[in-house]
Parts: sequence; structure tokens; C-alpha cells
Amino acid sequence: MRGLDRDAIVANGTGLIYDIVVGNDGPSDAVGVTVVDEIPAGVTPLVAVGDTWQCSLAQRIYTCRSDMELPAGATLPPISIKATVNPDAQGDITNTVTATSDSPGDPATATSTVQVREVVDLDVAHFGPNLLESGDT
Repeated sequence: MRGLDRDAIVANGTGLIYDIVVGNDGPSDAVGVTVVDEIPAGVTPLVAVGDTWQCSLAQRIYTCRSDMELPAGATLPPISIKATVNPDAQGDITNTVTATSDSPGDPATATSTVQVREVVDLDVAHFGPNLLESGDT
């Protein structure tokens, strides 16, 4: 797996997209690739999509499978996982993804961390002009 395409700073309540790219470093072709992504606390999962991928969500765990043959040296189309950072999330949110295949070989793991920063919501009001009467201070 080539990794998650996100290391960033995000604000509470904003959208977040993890792009997952699975590659085959060889030497043999791979078939039946499965990606498992346990969505971390502080994030609400929305959807996981990708060409050639069938994704399902169960108890905060996305499981995506592609039955497309993955030749040595190639990559599959990316999986995009869309989520929202919870309004009360704080600190670092670390997401770890694991890819396996039906072909013999070692699983691959990739990790991405985002820092959550509180958003300041300033408000300003301007009143006036007020006219002073003669003798007012």
C-alpha cells in the first residue's frame, strides 16, 4: 500500500477526505485485494467510494474489496473515505489502514495523522453614529 494521502491540520466540524492507494510492489500479481480502515474516534464516517471497489461500513470499520487483478508494479484506483471531524474532537486523530490480498504475501499498513485545532468564531457589531446634543459629553 502506498499510503494515506493526508497529514494536515483540520478544524472541528469540518470535512475530511482520506485517499487510499493500494499498490503492488511484486514480484507476483495480486488478486482479491481487501482494505480495512477502522475510523478513529473524533471522526464521523460518511461514505467510502472508489472505482472497482465495493465498500461497506460496520461499527466504524470500512471494509473495501476489489476483485480486479493488480499486476506487479501497478496500483488500483484510489478509495476516498469522506468523514466529518466531530465538533468536540481534540488533539491528533490517527487513521491506520491495512491492505491484504487473496494471493500469498504480507499485508501492508499505512498511517496518517491529522491535528485538530479549535476554530475561533469571532463576532463584531458596530452601532452608531450617535449624535451628541449640545452640552453632552
